[in-house]
Amino acid sequence: MNIKSPNPLVEHLPVWSDLEALFEQLKFAPIDHEKVCKYDLIDRVVKLDSSDRPFQPTEKSLKVAVSIGAMIRGGYEARNPLNPENRMKILNLSNDVFTSVKKLPKRLFGKISVFVLKGVTGTGKTIMLKRILSLLPEGLVHGENQAAGWQRLTQIIYLYVEMPGEGSRGGLIQAILEAIDRVLETKYAIDLPKQIRSIDRLEVKTISLLHTFYTGLLVIDELQIRNIVESPQSKVMQLFLLSIINTGIPVVLSGNTKGFEWIEKLSQDVTRIYSAPPVILHPFPSPEESDEWDFIFNSTCSFYVLKRQSNDEVMSKLLWAVSGGIPRIAINIWIEAQKNRLYKKDNNQLQLKDLIDVYESEGLEKIRKIAKGFAMKDPILLKEFSDIPWKDYGKKWGKLGAQNIESEVAADNSVNQSVNDLEDTAKGRKVSEKSKMKSKQTRKKNKERQRSKVKKNLSPSDLRGKDDGLTQVLLDGLAGVV
Repeated sequence: MNIKSPNPLVEHLPVWSDLEALFEQLKFAPIDHEKVCKYDLIDRVVKLDSSDRPFQPTEKSLKVAVSIGAMIRGGYEARNPLNPENRMKILNLSNDVFTSVKKLPKRLFGKISVFVLKGVTGTGKTIMLKRILSLLPEGLVHGENQAAGWQRLTQIIYLYVEMPGEGSRGGLIQAILEAIDRVLETKYAIDLPKQIRSIDRLEVKTISLLHTFYTGLLVIDELQIRNIVESPQSKVMQLFLLSIINTGIPVVLSGNTKGFEWIEKLSQDVTRIYSAPPVILHPFPSPEESDEWDFIFNSTCSFYVLKRQSNDEVMSKLLWAVSGGIPRIAINIWIEAQKNRLYKKDNNQLQLKDLIDVYESEGLEKIRKIAKGFAMKDPILLKEFSDIPWKDYGKKWGKLGAQNIESEVAADNSVNQSVNDLEDTAKGRKVSEKSKMKSKQTRKKNKERQRSKVKKNLSPSDLRGKDDGLTQVLLDGLAGVV
């Protein structure tokens, strides 16, 4: 319910009454196993190859969803069209006196609204954003409203665009105009570049359109080191992004951690963009250290087309080991393993060895290196990848700072031994009882030590400090957000 002044922009927005309802809405399992397992061979492979992916809400995804909802509503409150002054500000943006974004007025509607979601590639940023946005309409059509100053208006609730790979302003402008056209069924992406030859003026016109149609949220995904930091157009692209934000359009920036290094070079950008702490997604810790992996494993398991389920504890640990806790690698291995099993005579149930076979496939050497680097907490394995902040992870894992990094990494064999034991089990090799006992004792000590260390600094609502149901803990832990 809108508790503030009347505002036609918020009257028909979806209402998320509480976190429990939001949690249920966000859950998504695209495969009905009872039906799909009866499909023929080809249809089951088609189902695995579909673009749909399962989604299980976590504490962070609930936080992002609530933040997005608040940004949209707060932005509309600040731009309430029933206020004549607000309407005049938007009208003035289309004035030809603004020949470049540098001349645009700043903080048109008070406080700027920007949210940053970042993490290494494959940690689930895009699927999270798209799932949250799927709960919202892209646009709402309004009839005549004299008080708001329109006869008919299509209000844009959100636009989702990806940063162009080459990092050009023209590419991003084109993506935004095409997104506007999809909602409005217009042809701005074709017509405007013909009418406006100057890229500077086209930037201004694009921002003006975002305001004219009361865009509630602009989501710009896939910020990467090569398209926003190292690109020849990086400086003007960064200025364009900041100009959109400064004029009052709520913006979500999402991408690789290294894609945000440009923000951290100037204090004014840091304080502006990070007015709220960014949400950072990391590969999930092992099942031995935390219960967080359970969310990903349970969600991944639901994407299953074989007749008999395979979701026991050993399967969970092995999938974590071969993926390094990275959700995208996990689901890809899970899918390919099912396909390989379907091609066999005994194709009713996924086997542990199926995961290992995919993991060890020719051509996946780099994937194995990334997964192994995170699974074994070895920053040296990650060093060759320019988009992974391996030094930060090395410090986080306590592996950097010593004179001999390689020897320090090699000396930490607790996770290494656990992964090796799982691989031996999956391949059918016998693991000695002594080795099993030693690994079990080491894992138990590590788990207890890690949990004890973490719990000391936890708030009473934190997920990791609770012993009851995971879902309820998530909901209780975030109850104070809304």
